[in-house]
Amino acid sequence: MPVIVTKTRRIVSEKVLSNGLCSMGIEFSILGIVSEGESGLEFKLPKTLLEKKQVEVKCAGETCRINLEFGHFRVPPHPGKKAVEDWLDGLEKIQRSVEEANRIRTLKSQISSLN
Repeated sequence: MPVIVTKTRRIVSEKVLSNGLCSMGIEFSILGIVSEGESGLEFKLPKTLLEKKQVEVKCAGETCRINLEFGHFRVPPHPGKKAVEDWLDGLEKIQRSVEEANRIRTLKSQISSLN
């Protein structure tokens, strides 16, 4: 599953469903996509800069939770740039070779240069 590097996110719609869940429309401003390529992780610029997704949440009082049951939640991760950089820092540290670590470092450099 790809990791969508996100600049901003905002809720654009909310609707209470008959099953008691709330359907929320979320708009993401996309910086890029990290996915598995032939030689490991790779970064690609997005085809579109805005992405809209619908998610269902269950709210009880002030707490809302996304339904993460298998097959129900189909939205890939949309972390911000800093979170992706931190994830790649961790991956770089556990690589088995200098070549693999350098590949992760190059990927991180591409993401760090995004605005």
